[in-house]
Amino acid sequence: MRAWLVPLACLAFATAWAQDGASSREQAVARAHALLDEVGALPDRGDYATSRARAQEAVTLAEEKLGPKDAVLSECLGWLGASLEALGDYRGAKVAYERALGIDEEVSGPESMETASSLNNLGNALRALGDLEGAKPLYERSLAIREAVLGAEDERLATALNNLGSLLWQMGDGEAARPRMERALALMEKSLGPDHPHVAVLLSNLARVALQASRLQDAKALFERALSIREKSLGPEHPETAGSLRDLGWVLLDLGDL
Repeated sequence: MRAWLVPLACLAFATAWAQDGASSREQAVARAHALLDEVGALPDRGDYATSRARAQEAVTLAEEKLGPKDAVLSECLGWLGASLEALGDYRGAKVAYERALGIDEEVSGPESMETASSLNNLGNALRALGDLEGAKPLYERSLAIREAVLGAEDERLATALNNLGSLLWQMGDGEAARPRMERALALMEKSLGPDHPHVAVLLSNLARVALQASRLQDAKALFERALSIREKSLGPEHPETAGSLRDLGWVLLDLGDL
C-alpha cells in the first residue's frame, strides 16, 4: 500500500495545481474581457485616449498572464489597433494588427476566421497609410478565407467585398470594383433590409464607381436612393444626409441639371 502513497499524493498536488492554473487563466481572461468592454464603450463618450489606455492594459495583462501566443492576446491586440486607428495612429495600429495576425495564423490556423479578421484589419491600416498595393492581397486573402468558411452567399461577406471593391475603385479599377460592390449590396440588403443606413453606404460607393466610368445617370439614381434612405433613417439634419445631398448635387451639376 505504501507504494501508492507517493503517486497519489503527487496526483492530488498536480490536480490542485492544474485547477489553480485554470482558475488563474479564467481570472485573467475575465479581466481582459472586462477591459475590452471599456475599450468598446469609451469611444461612444468621445474618450478615445482612455480607450487606447485600457486596450494597452488588456494587452499587457494578456502577455503577462496568458503568454505571447494566446488567442485572447490576439483579441486584445485587435482592439488596441482599433483604438489607435481611432486616434489617427495608423502606424501603431499596423504594428498591433501585424502581431495579432501572427498569433492568429499560428494558434487558430492560416485559414481561420480569426486570421481573416486580422488580415482585414491590417489591410485597413495599410490603406490608411496609403499603401494600397500592400492592402490589396490582404483584403483578397481575407475574402477568400471567409468565402471558404462561410460560403459564397453568406451575408457576413458584405464587409469584405465592400472593402476590396472600394480599394479597387480607389486604385482606379472600377471595372473590377463594380461586381464586388454589387455582391456586397445584395448581401447587405438581404441581411439588413433595403432601407438600412449601411445599405446607403454601399449605394454611395457604387455611385462613385459609376461616376468613375462616366455613367452619370446610374450615379444619380444610386445617390438619390442613398439620400432617401438617410433622410428616413438618420434624419434630414444628419451629417451623412448632408453628404448625400452634396454628392447628388455634384452629379446634377455634371448633368447640367441646375
